[in-house]
Amino acid sequence: MNLPRLLSALASLTLLAAAARAQTNATWTGATNSNWNFSGTNWTPMNIPGGTSNDTATFNAASGSNNITSTGFSLASLTFTSDALANTITASGSMNFFGAGIVNASAATQTLVANSSLAFNNSSAAGSVAITSNFTINFVGFSSAGSATITNNGTASFSGSATAGSASITNNSSLSFLFNATAGSAAITNNDTVSFSINASGGSAAVTNGASGIVDFTNSSFFSSQSLGSLAGGGTVLMPYGGTLTVGSLNTNTTFSGVLDDANTGSNLTKVGSGTLTLTGANTYIGGTTVAAGTLSVNGSLADSIVTVATGGTLSGSGTFGGATTVQSGGTLAPGNSPGLATFSSGLTLDSGSSTNFEINGPGRGTTYDAIDVTGGTLTYGGTFNLSFGSLLANGTTLDLFGLTNPPAATFFSSIVATGSYAGSFTNSGGDWTFTDGTQVLTFSQSTGDLSFAASAVPEPSTYAALLGAAALVGVAVQRQRKKISVNL
Repeated sequence: MNLPRLLSALASLTLLAAAARAQTNATWTGATNSNWNFSGTNWTPMNIPGGTSNDTATFNAASGSNNITSTGFSLASLTFTSDALANTITASGSMNFFGAGIVNASAATQTLVANSSLAFNNSSAAGSVAITSNFTINFVGFSSAGSATITNNGTASFSGSATAGSASITNNSSLSFLFNATAGSAAITNNDTVSFSINASGGSAAVTNGASGIVDFTNSSFFSSQSLGSLAGGGTVLMPYGGTLTVGSLNTNTTFSGVLDDANTGSNLTKVGSGTLTLTGANTYIGGTTVAAGTLSVNGSLADSIVTVATGGTLSGSGTFGGATTVQSGGTLAPGNSPGLATFSSGLTLDSGSSTNFEINGPGRGTTYDAIDVTGGTLTYGGTFNLSFGSLLANGTTLDLFGLTNPPAATFFSSIVATGSYAGSFTNSGGDWTFTDGTQVLTFSQSTGDLSFAASAVPEPSTYAALLGAAALVGVAVQRQRKKISVNL
């Protein structure tokens, strides 16, 4: 045989074999045992997938429901067809995905337990499986966590332009977002540390922080803007140094009992979305607070933050506001929590066009009626003052609506309107507003901040007699005038 031809044929066979091995597509049968890497007899065709980044492994109804062990693999994709039953794959070695990643078209729960490294590369995705990572899990490039349910007990990271997608992530150790990665719209329950570095973003993620959890934005680019779809739970949020943290785009109602801290760098908080963010902790950031939309309810404190309530925003709660507070035109101040007492220690300005809403259900300050204390700075009245009454109050009652340490500015509400048990508009006379409802007169004094209730004045009997006499004289005069007209005619 011609030697050159023989060598050429052998080379061709080698290339064909390499090409064949370059991509293995196999479906699990489990004919021999439950070990992924044991033998090709567990697969059809009889080749073990997972040796290269081009391989694919498939599980269908015929594969059954399995608890599979593996020493690790590299795949383009791991696919569970629409009729696949539930499977659990536990790997002691590394698992790597380079193509589509995990594709779960079934309604069954598919579970991966990673006791070594797990990596999603290129544009691969974690699909809709349940993943428990006990070592490292890394999303790099343009990969995505998809809609997976991930429990991280080791080190998890998203880097490059990776995204957490809409995954549900429980972090019990370290979770980091690096470079241009984003938390997407994931739901993150953090029991340890979540960090964002350089240009990484919180996106519209819903973060529930544990009592000892830390959400750290301090390694973000200085003066950067960061965001979260919602914030709940406790612990500490370290705000982006000198930047702005925007919260609320998911339009949900959440309560955060922890601390927003900026290490005295002047970080800002902006509340957006139609929902309510309730802060019950002692927050220490010194930058500004803007209520751009929805409601910010403060039942804890904002130590040194200047607060601005913009058009469409509402400020409420029974907390303490350490910085100067301004309610702009179109903004609303609704102190208390149906009802309650809010304290402003550096002044309160109610701009023209703003609304101030109080609930009044009884004579208990801060308990059955809303109240405000301005313990420092100046109260500047303006806009509409709306009083919603849930009951009638006795004559002689005085409600201390505004507790004033300093005299208020020489400005006036544009109107005061009562609804509910009392209904009508007050009339202003130099800052003393009055409204008569039947036999009661309600008087609000801007100089004292008090609303008082008194009986309306009832004419004495002699006054009635005088009025009747005057009416009789008018009647006689009218009759005489008619007679004169008749004679002249």
